[in-house]
Amino acid sequence: MVRSSLFGCVVSVAAVWVGGLGGCANQAASGGHAAVQSSVVLTADTVNILGANARVAGTPSQEYLGYWTNTDTTALWSVKELAPGTYKAELLYALDASYAGSIVVVSAAGQTLTSRLAATKSWHDFERLDMGTLKVSKPGDLTLTVTPATKPRQYVMNLQQVILTPVKVPS
Repeated sequence: MVRSSLFGCVVSVAAVWVGGLGGCANQAASGGHAAVQSSVVLTADTVNILGANARVAGTPSQEYLGYWTNTDTTALWSVKELAPGTYKAELLYALDASYAGSIVVVSAAGQTLTSRLAATKSWHDFERLDMGTLKVSKPGDLTLTVTPATKPRQYVMNLQQVILTPVKVPS
């Protein structure tokens, strides 16, 4: 199953689309320069699912990628014109204790971040997981994927968002 959609967040020359809790919001730029990039939030309603073993579930106000049952399925998002910089990558996910232990990989900009998923309080208790940082060296389009590397039990997780937050790096 492939779920096609618009891009998670889109940037144009005159405006920067930045993520917020509800999706992408527009901030005007001045003088032809892009505004400062805020967090980019990639949501389940904008995911492209590569494979047949996951689907978007939940309610319109709280959609998530769920029923993820195999390592052959990847979640993919496209971000247009992401500003260069270092970004903290986080997953907002939920996972019942009896299914904990999958290892997931976030890949973007030629980098991979790997983490083992711990249980949250329930399938619908979403918590943030800090996956690490990604360095974007030049402005442009970015493809980000989340793929399970291992899955010791029936389900991987319920994934609601991937959050990219700019990190100030000491100069």
